[in-house]
Amino acid sequence: MDKLLAACPADLPPLDARSRLRRAAGLTQQQVAHAIGVQYQQVYRWEQGAAEPRGKRRAAYIKLLQALANRHPEVALGP
Repeated sequence: MDKLLAACPADLPPLDARSRLRRAAGLTQQQVAHAIGVQYQQVYRWEQGAAEPRGKRRAAYIKLLQALANRHPEVALGP
């Protein structure tokens, strides 16, 4: 099963889940931005759907959101 999951590219969670996960962890957009290497406005745009992260930043953002979803599964599943 691990090989199958590894072969499937990870994708971003739905827009509404992105900010919910961040807030559940008590993180600000500034903290997320600093960890990924962007300005906080970019995180805002990603959460609003006005822009999509690309390349290494996309991978880092997905990794962060997946870790937050593992810590807060009730938030990841939505209301």
